Amino acid sequence: MKITFTHNAYKSKEGNQQVPPALTHALGCRNEKVAVQLFFQEERGVLTHSRESLLLPDLTLPIYRVALSCEELKVTGYLETYLPDDNRVLQADRLANDPYITFSENLPGVLWIDVEIPQTFSKKEVTLTAEIYVKTAFQDEVLIENKSIPIEILPYALPKPQDYTLFLDLWQHSSNVARQYQVPLWSDDHFNRLEEVVASLAQLGQKSVMIVASDCPWCGWGTHIGSKDGTSFYEYSMLHLIKQENGEFICDFTTMQRYIDLCAHYNIDADISLYGLLGVWEMDGFPSISITDYPERISVRYYDEATQTYLYVRNREEYIKYLQLIFEYFKKTGQFEKLYLATDEPKISDPVKAKQFREVLDILFSIEPNIQLKMAVDQDDVIKEYVEKTKVLAMSFPCTVSHPEIAKQYPDKRILWYVCNIPDKPNTLFKNHLLEARILGTLNSLFDLSGFLRWAYTAWTIEPRQDIRYETKGFPTGDFSLTYPSKNGKIEVSLRLKQLEMGIIDFELLAKLKKAGAHSVVEEAYQILQLDETYTTFMATKRKHVRAFTV
Repeated sequence: MKITFTHNAYKSKEGNQQVPPALTHALGCRNEKVAVQLFFQEERGVLTHSRESLLLPDLTLPIYRVALSCEELKVTGYLETYLPDDNRVLQADRLANDPYITFSENLPGVLWIDVEIPQTFSKKEVTLTAEIYVKTAFQDEVLIENKSIPIEILPYALPKPQDYTLFLDLWQHSSNVARQYQVPLWSDDHFNRLEEVVASLAQLGQKSVMIVASDCPWCGWGTHIGSKDGTSFYEYSMLHLIKQENGEFICDFTTMQRYIDLCAHYNIDADISLYGLLGVWEMDGFPSISITDYPERISVRYYDEATQTYLYVRNREEYIKYLQLIFEYFKKTGQFEKLYLATDEPKISDPVKAKQFREVLDILFSIEPNIQLKMAVDQDDVIKEYVEKTKVLAMSFPCTVSHPEIAKQYPDKRILWYVCNIPDKPNTLFKNHLLEARILGTLNSLFDLSGFLRWAYTAWTIEPRQDIRYETKGFPTGDFSLTYPSKNGKIEVSLRLKQLEMGIIDFELLAKLKKAGAHSVVEEAYQILQLDETYTTFMATKRKHVRAFTV
C-alpha cells in the first residue's frame, strides 16, 4: 500500500502511474482554505472518510478509512472520481460527496482535503493529520498508517469573496439546472437548486447576474444536430410576456426579479447581464422566428389570454413593446444603472450580418438611448467597430493578446477576457494541466484587466457524474461545465474549478502587492508564464496555438 500527501495541482489518470511526489509542507493565508491531496495506490480497495458502517457486495474488498484532523481547524474531505476525457482515458475531476469510492492500481484512490483557516487565527503553523484504518467486512479496524504534514499560516487575511477586486463573470445556465434535476422550470424546487448554484458562485467572488430574455438564443449550442444521448442545452426566457384579452401586452417579471434578488442575497449584484435580445445565434437546421420588419430572428413566447394558447411574437410593433416593457421595468425598480444588454460573439465579417447587427443596435438605442452594452468578442473587427459604444468588453484570449494596451486606452470601460473551446492552452479543459486554470488569475494581473469570464458553469450533459463529453467536436471535454450536480441537489466542484479559485486568490494577492509598491515581487510571479513575444503569431489556426504558455 502506497500512501502520500501530494500537491493540490496533481491530477490522477487511468493507467500505470508512479506515485506522485510527496508534499512536505503546505501554506496559506488566513481566511483561506489550504488544500492538499492524499494519494492511495493498491491492487484494489475501497476508500472512505466517513464514520458510517459500510458493506459492499464484494465483501472481500479491503476498506480504507481516513480520519482527518488539524488541531482546532475545520477539515473537509472530498473523494475524487474519474470521468473520460476526449480520448476516453479516465481522469480524476469530480470532488464527490459520495460516502466511498473503489480504487485499483490503475485507478488510484485520491482524497482532496480542505483546511479552513479563520480570519482571526493566530497560530503560525498547524499540523494536518490523516490516520488510515483498514478492515474487511466484519473485521475490526486496524490503524495501518499515520500521515502528517505541517501547514504554515501566513500573516495576512484574505478579503471575503464578495470583496474580491477581480470581476468574475461565470455564466449561469439556469434552464439546464431544472432539466438536470427534472423539476418544473422556475418552480420553487427549481429555485432551491438555483440557490445551491448561486451560493457556490458566491464563494468564488462572482459579480454578474445572468438573465436570458428570449428562448434558445444560442440554438442550444448544437443540441439539435450534436446530441445523441439526450443531452440538451436549450435556454429559456426568465421573462413571461402576456397578451391580454384587450390586445395589450404586459410582462410578468416575477421570475426574473426573484433570481436577481437571490443573487443579491449572496452579494452577486455588480451587474445584470441581459442576453437574448442582441446578436442571437443562427445555426443550420435550427428553426427560428422571423419578426416582420425586424433585422434579427428572436424567439419571444407569450401567452394569449383570448385563445389561451402560447404564441410567438412575429411583428415588429409587438416586439418593440416587449423591449419597452423591459426597459421601463428596470427604470421603475431602480435597477437600470446595473443593466447591460449583452451579446455573445457577434459575427460582422459577413456584410449582411454586419448590416443587420448595426440596424438592431440603432433600433435598441432609439428605444432607450442610455442602455449599456456588454459584448463577449472573438473577432478583432468587432472590437475595432464597437469598443467605443461598449461599456463592458470581454475578449477571447487570442483577441486579448492582440490588444495588450486596450485597458489603458479605455480606462472608463470594464475590460474582461475569457477562454472557451479555444485556445489549447491556457484553459480549464480536461486536456489541460490543472495549473493552467490557476494561472488564469496571474494572467489577469499581467494583462491588468478588470476580470475574467467563462461561459459554462452548469451546462451539464445528461449524465454529468459519469461523462461530460459532448458529441459535437467543437466542444472539448470540460468546456461545458466546471461543476457537477450532486444527487441531493448540492453542487460538487471540479479539480479545475478549485485551481481557478486559487488563481483568483493569486490575483488578489498580486493586486495587494501592486498597491503596496512591491513590483519586483509581482514581476517574479509573472516569470512563471512564457508568452510569445510576437502576439500576431499566437494562433496558427483558430484552434491550434504555436506556443503560448508553459507550465
